[in-house]
Amino acid sequence: MKIAVYDCVAGDALTDKYGSVGSNVVNWIKPYLPEAQWLDVHVAIGAEFPLPGAIDGIIITGSEKGVYDDTVWMQPLRDNLTAMRAHSTPIFGICFGHQVMSDT
Repeated sequence: MKIAVYDCVAGDALTDKYGSVGSNVVNWIKPYLPEAQWLDVHVAIGAEFPLPGAIDGIIITGSEKGVYDDTVWMQPLRDNLTAMRAHSTPIFGICFGHQVMSDT
């Protein structure tokens, strides 16, 4: 099982101190899904999205941005989520993550 974590936080003093939000999500869940392979996709800094069929599920993190903010990464995220949904890829959103899912 391959799960992608879409990290939607650009970074700040807290992520400098504690690590990226995506890596923290992986660290929290990994002990309960030891068989999973984890892919940290740092959406907010322009990482490439996996293609539909390349992963088995997605977790979308929170963000310091809102779903209606104008960012360079928001539309590519929405496009990827639409493609993943059409491919029936399971998606779970945390805070901003569930909001962008609902608005896409």
